[in-house]
Amino acid sequence: MAVGIPSVGNEVLPAEKVENIVGSKDILKLRELPYVHEVIPVGSTGIAHELKILAESSKLNYTIAKQQEVNVRKSAGPATVALACLPASDVANLMRIVNKPVRIIGHLH
Repeated sequence: MAVGIPSVGNEVLPAEKVENIVGSKDILKLRELPYVHEVIPVGSTGIAHELKILAESSKLNYTIAKQQEVNVRKSAGPATVALACLPASDVANLMRIVNKPVRIIGHLH
């Protein structure tokens, strides 16, 4: 899951005003959820890069979901997105709890 929308440069402050980027309070909230196994801030390398690193460090493979809402290759600037790893059965719970855009961006297997 990607929490937040990748934003960089002049996009960051307007995105923050409409609560489209993840903040430190959001990361702390994610870490407290018992069904979230991992939380990784995403910065300038982008979502796809961080997903690859996560999969490699977990000795897993990954697939990127076919979605158009989030550019997984775009820089997320100063950590404007967080990746959250959780079971598919808990996605709806996460979406109710987090007051940020949440998108399924890939799967670890």
